[in-house]
Amino acid sequence: MKFKSWAGAIIVAGAALAAVLPLRLLAADDPKAIDDYNFSAWLYNSGKYAMATESYQNFLKSHPDHAKAPDARFGLAQSYFHQDNFKDAAEQYEALRAGAPDFAQMPEALFQLGQARIGLNQFGDAQKLFAELRARFPDHYLADWAMAREGACLISMGKPGDAGPLLQAFLGKYTEPGKPAAKTAATMEMLGKMDKAGIKAGDAFLDLVERSVFHAALAQFNSGDFPAARKSFQAFQDQYPDGKLKTEAQFRQAQAMFREGAFAEAAAAYRQVAGGRSDFADPAAFERGLALHKAGKLKDAAAAFADMRERFPGSARAPKARLYSGTLLFDAGDYDGAAARLKPMAEEKKELADEAAYWVGMSLLKSGRPSDAERIFAEAIQAFPKSALLGDMQLGLADASLELNKHEAAAESFRKFALDRKGAGQAPRALYSAAVALHRAEKYAQSDEVCDEFMKAYARSDLVPQVVFISAENRFLQGSYDRAEGQYREFLGRKDVPPDLAARAHFRRAWIHRYARRHEAALEELAMVDAAAAGKTVAAEAAYLKGVCLFELKKFQEAVQSFTSYLQSGDAARFGDDALLKMAIAQSKQNNAADAIAAFERLPREYPKSELLAQAQYQMAECFYELKQYDKAIESYRKVADRRPPDELSPYAAFGIGVCSYDKGDWAAAADGFGRVADNFKGSDLIPQALYRKGSSLANMKKWEEAEQAFRALLAAAPKHELARGAMAMSGTCLQEQKKWEEAARAFQSVIEGYAPDKDQARMFYELGWSWREAGKDSESLAAFRALADRFPGDPLALDALFHLAEAKYKEPVPPEQPGETAKRLDAAREMYAKVLALSKDKRLGDKSVYRIGWCFWLTGKYAEAAAEFDRLCRDFSGSELAPDALFQAGQSYARAGAPDMACKRYEELIGNQGYAGFKYMPEAGLGLGEAKLALNQPAEAAQILGGWLKKNEKHASAAQAHLLLGRARYDLKEYDAALESFGKVPALTRSELAAQAQFYSGQALQARGDFKGAALAYLRVQALYPDAAEWVAAGMFENGKCSEALGNRDEALKYYREIAEKYKGTKWAELAAERLK
Repeated sequence: MKFKSWAGAIIVAGAALAAVLPLRLLAADDPKAIDDYNFSAWLYNSGKYAMATESYQNFLKSHPDHAKAPDARFGLAQSYFHQDNFKDAAEQYEALRAGAPDFAQMPEALFQLGQARIGLNQFGDAQKLFAELRARFPDHYLADWAMAREGACLISMGKPGDAGPLLQAFLGKYTEPGKPAAKTAATMEMLGKMDKAGIKAGDAFLDLVERSVFHAALAQFNSGDFPAARKSFQAFQDQYPDGKLKTEAQFRQAQAMFREGAFAEAAAAYRQVAGGRSDFADPAAFERGLALHKAGKLKDAAAAFADMRERFPGSARAPKARLYSGTLLFDAGDYDGAAARLKPMAEEKKELADEAAYWVGMSLLKSGRPSDAERIFAEAIQAFPKSALLGDMQLGLADASLELNKHEAAAESFRKFALDRKGAGQAPRALYSAAVALHRAEKYAQSDEVCDEFMKAYARSDLVPQVVFISAENRFLQGSYDRAEGQYREFLGRKDVPPDLAARAHFRRAWIHRYARRHEAALEELAMVDAAAAGKTVAAEAAYLKGVCLFELKKFQEAVQSFTSYLQSGDAARFGDDALLKMAIAQSKQNNAADAIAAFERLPREYPKSELLAQAQYQMAECFYELKQYDKAIESYRKVADRRPPDELSPYAAFGIGVCSYDKGDWAAAADGFGRVADNFKGSDLIPQALYRKGSSLANMKKWEEAEQAFRALLAAAPKHELARGAMAMSGTCLQEQKKWEEAARAFQSVIEGYAPDKDQARMFYELGWSWREAGKDSESLAAFRALADRFPGDPLALDALFHLAEAKYKEPVPPEQPGETAKRLDAAREMYAKVLALSKDKRLGDKSVYRIGWCFWLTGKYAEAAAEFDRLCRDFSGSELAPDALFQAGQSYARAGAPDMACKRYEELIGNQGYAGFKYMPEAGLGLGEAKLALNQPAEAAQILGGWLKKNEKHASAAQAHLLLGRARYDLKEYDAALESFGKVPALTRSELAAQAQFYSGQALQARGDFKGAALAYLRVQALYPDAAEWVAAGMFENGKCSEALGNRDEALKYYREIAEKYKGTKWAELAAERLK
């Protein structure tokens, strides 16, 4: 495998040679020319190559005979070279070479000309130039460069044998084992020469050495010495672990392993390269698939090719990789996977689509989907008429048609293939398959014609015995027994006959004797049938034929044994009814009536289409039903139900059809079947059952109104029937589904009151309570649930009833309750919820009950108990949808219970759970966390939390409270100005008691920083603006007294303290004021 990078790689390493051209020439005779030359050289040395090109061209045009014309032409060539214009560069180098053979820099010119030829992919010309340089200038430092370049060119020319010695000579001089190339004596000498010459190309030379090490290994590879190449590529990687060619060396090493036959190792090596992003990742990924295939890892190879195609969709190898990713799955036996992977490729009708289509067809055929395979092959033949696989597609189509029992179509395809491709290796098989297909299509004469064609064309084929056998079968089945017997005889006389066909040939000869009434001869022929080789069917039918012959010879006991063997063979479909009949007759001939009757009774059960005992259909249907073979049962029932005129079994057969459909889950058919019983057999005792089953079928279809009508029809037709209670209950269910709740309740009430209790009586009470509840009849609903809980305490539904009763108590709408009444009601509800928890055997109602218990405690001011219950919910029902709310309420409860540390933990757990991100009270949780931090005397954390909260929730209803809390945090941090700013925002958002608090804390902030006068005014605003906020008015007055004291106004302070003591008796402020008055 070659890559375009070779030429570029060779050029790049040497591009810096002779890069700097002489500047500032001194010649007084022609200053204009000298200036022009110097300017051109300056442009070149400055890297302005396009401008240098134009300048050099102008110089040569104006001064063609100047002494510096050769230098200018060299500069022009170099300028072209640096612009990758290798064609024009080469022309200028050649002009220099021809026009100035003694040019001082001729070695450089020859070298650069060689580089340009490489850039033009003219490796042969480049090689000659490098050889000339070495021959003419053996002592020039570029002679060794040229040696390495010549070796690289020879590799590109496909002459690795010639390249190897050159490269080894070069490397023998500039490399030493275990020493970097830069440290060898020869390298240091080379670098010294270049430095002395003013050539700054040391890195380029070291790069040349590195590439030569690589090229030497490549020469070994291209020469077919893969073990040596593998070692050399490894040595290169060890010597240059960070080299530019490391990836290619890994790739080439993997190729060497592959060529050695070390496929598993190669696959591992390819994988390292394929996983990268180099130019070699694409081919490495592809060749890795090949290596895995060669290693026998078919599914791994398929996966590798699929990955290659996905990663490199634009690669030229991608179509083939895509194809292989499917065909290898086919080879591995994963036919479904192969079809799925190749089908899109075939449908796109792009490169290799014909092969993909063929393998899709083969996969479908192998996976037992011949119909799909037939369609795919037919489409492929039409879409790709010039495909190299057209013949294979035709055979595939024929095989698919054969699998579908489209024998004539298959035969036509097989025969066409054989005629169109007579010399093809598969032609004999195709013609044989055509004969088989026609035989299966019962086109025996045409099949025999194809057999004759085969014998004339392929008399030496391995398939000849099979063809002779098919020919004999054709003649037998046409009734041409003499001709058939001759073919069978010829067949059996061959030495290469398959044992299974030999057994069948003896079997057919026995039939020929039986038709000729030569029963003894038939028995002799049957004795030669190898039952094991014959196969199950032939072996069984041989037993039947033996029984027939013995029956005709009146050997009844032996006949019974043969018929019994046949009937027990498991393959008695063809002659079973006749065997049963003859066996019964033989048994009767031996006066064994009981066994004979048993044999007659088997007829309708085992052979529903037998002409011998059509009246057995019903019993056979019953047997099919017991075996759950519902379709067969329906078929047999229908033959009885459809009799005209109907007989006594007809309604039972019609009912059986409905039952089969019902058990199949075909509710529509079941409803129709049961309806027919009720409509067509008015006097039948099956009508109640039919109507009940009809209603159940309609209910399963969610046709609730129609189902209700069926159940009502049953109640009207047979009100005392054993199914009447169930019909009434089902009518209630149907009414529930129609949301006719009062009617549903009455139906369930009728079940409870009008019929004897059954095992579902508890459920009737539950449905009654639920229906009344949905109807808005709470008292009736609670009465039903109470009855359920009292009468059926052990029933699981009793818990649901208790829960509903508890809910009713919890939510009980009452007029304004007297003091203590609320607590009594909630305590009663809590006890009921606790009972649900105690009796519950699972967690179905547990989370809801615990949640309500928590709220009962909360609403009665028992916050510690509430917190414990909410914690319990989170612990025991962590997966509940109530868990986030319980976490929130636990935080609230702990905060109210004076446990801010616990409140913080709950809030933080809630906020930190990403699964609860959408919880509707998340803002309140954040606010609660901030308040709890304040309570824990962590004002800095509280301020950070509350500040962040306000940025996200400035429009929230609790923003005023957040500002108040933030102000308090800032107050605690002694950030009084910031605190005043926060407190000042509260009155703009609310006129509630929060505003009074904010005004009070404004006074606190002013007071804390020593502004007693300002504080006094702030406290007066509390009294003036929020007179109803008694707590904060009293607090403000008290603090005003303190401010008056601080301002030296003792009388004013005493006035405040006396007013507080009189107006706010019983408060803490009154007590504090009293202390001040002492």
